[in-house]
Amino acid sequence: MTNRTFNTTPPSLELMWLLSGKLVAFYTEREREDRALRRKMLIASKKRLLAVHENQRDEIVKNIVYKTPVPYLDELKRGIVTAIQNVTPQMLENTWREIESRLDVLRATKGSHVQIH
Repeated sequence: MTNRTFNTTPPSLELMWLLSGKLVAFYTEREREDRALRRKMLIASKKRLLAVHENQRDEIVKNIVYKTPVPYLDELKRGIVTAIQNVTPQMLENTWREIESRLDVLRATKGSHVQIH
């Protein structure tokens, strides 16, 4: 006879019989319902997991089929350089001021959600 481990409390001795060297446990109605519910939850979680994988597969296919054309590397480099050159010190100061004001709101509200208009 091997030692058995139970996820819940083991059945009482009154519910267990020893037949021909094998341990047979007779579960109460509540234990049967719990096991059936756990089985249903496991099946549902597996179905959700499969559905997520199907959605990811569909997204991958969409990204391949409907992908926007990538510009040539030289055009991309030129666009990045142009965007960086167009940033003025005034833009940087405004951005920094905006970040500071949002941090002040966070400090004042102690992290509570606030809508800023």
